[in-house]
Amino acid sequence: TASRVDLGRIFSGEEPYVSGTVRASVEAEGTGRGLSAILGTARGRVSIRGQHLSIHGWDVDQLIDDYNRTQKFDLIDLGAVVVAGPLGPLLTRGLDIARLYGGMGHGESEIRKLVSDWEIVDGIATAQDVAFSTAKNTVAFRGDVNLVDDSLENFFVATVDQHGCAQVKQQIAGSFAHLHAPGLASKSLLGAIGSAVRGALSLGQSDRCEPFYTGSVLEAR
Repeated sequence: TASRVDLGRIFSGEEPYVSGTVRASVEAEGTGRGLSAILGTARGRVSIRGQHLSIHGWDVDQLIDDYNRTQKFDLIDLGAVVVAGPLGPLLTRGLDIARLYGGMGHGESEIRKLVSDWEIVDGIATAQDVAFSTAKNTVAFRGDVNLVDDSLENFFVATVDQHGCAQVKQQIAGSFAHLHAPGLASKSLLGAIGSAVRGALSLGQSDRCEPFYTGSVLEAR
C-alpha cells in the first residue's frame, strides 16, 4: 500500500501525459516458475484512487462535445492512458508509451476523481469499479485484462449519465501495444433523439436502460 504515488515520476518522458498523486494498494499472489506462470495463477485485488489529476494533451470534455458535431468518437488511446497508464507497473508490461505521446494533441483535462478497482482471478483482472469524472462528464470502463498476454477481453469504455446509462459506448480490443476498436462507437437511443423529446423522456430514462456503470464515481457527482 502506498498513500502517495506520483504518476508524473512513474510515467515520465519528454513530457508527462498524466500528473498528480494517487493512493494504490495491491494484495495478490501467484505461483510458478517464471513471470508468465506466476501471472497466470495470480489472484488478488488492485485498487488505485485519486482526485484532481491532470491529463496533458487531451481535452476530454471537448472530445466528447465534438462527437455531437462529427459523430466520430475515439477513446482508444484515452482508455489506455487512463486505465492502463496508472495500472501499468502493476498489471501490464505492454503499454506503448511512445505511441500514446504521438497520438496526443493539445489541451488538458482535470480528472476530478479516478477510481480503478480490479479483482484478479487466475491471471484475469476484471474491472470492479473503474471510472473517472471531469467537470462535465463521467467515463467508465468495463471488462477484463489478461495479465499473461497484456490483452483486453470483452472490454468497453462509455460516457454515462447520472443514472449510469451509457450515452456513447465503444469496444476496445487487442493488446496494449496494438489496441483497436472492433466496431464504430454507438450512441444510445436517448442520446440520438432531439433535445425536446429527450427532455420529455428524461424522467424515465433510468427505468429504460441497463446501467453500464453503478460505481462510486457516480455517487460523488
